[in-house]
Amino acid sequence: MRLGYRAIFLGLFLTVVFSVIAIYLEMIVRNNFTVSDTLIPVLTYFFLLVLLLIINPLMKFVYK
Repeated sequence: MRLGYRAIFLGLFLTVVFSVIAIYLEMIVRNNFTVSDTLIPVLTYFFLLVLLLIINPLMKFVYK
């Protein structure tokens, strides 16, 4: 099975977004409760749901 370019670029894009959010919350927000402790599972599932519920139908509509 061949890995497509869209999957590679989407993975790179989401990795960059995730890293920027994590760095922002750690270095700028700096609250007592470290948000990044629970950030990894929450953001991963959030990105997956956004891809499935919003991006995927939009891609089907555009490429039709």
